Amino acid sequence: MQSMGNEPSVSAEVTDTLRAYRALDSPVRLRMFTYVQASPAISFNILAKKLHLASGLAAYHVGVLRAADLVAVSYERDGKAISQYKLTDRGLKIYNQLFSTRNVAVSLKRAASAGNASGKVAVSST
Repeated sequence: MQSMGNEPSVSAEVTDTLRAYRALDSPVRLRMFTYVQASPAISFNILAKKLHLASGLAAYHVGVLRAADLVAVSYERDGKAISQYKLTDRGLKIYNQLFSTRNVAVSLKRAASAGNASGKVAVSST
């Protein structure tokens, strides 16, 4: 495939953001990501238990999040080695982009507008 010469360039930041979104494009990894954000220094075993995952499957999903630089692991030794997970700076940035109150409110407003435009009734729960 030949280059046309006028192709737009994609910045490294855009590529990295897309890599992060791909890593979070799994309900299991998204839940794992939010658990780690809510409980910094959560251990691997507790994380796997909260998600009802076998350790091998949990390790795979944590590995995907680590490869995307969303989660970091540290090892504490208190009698035995315990792995602890927390969001990286990049993970915190992505979390805030996805879950900031303003972004959630805008998404809900857009969804309600789209529903009303198509004749659907928006339902609100309080």
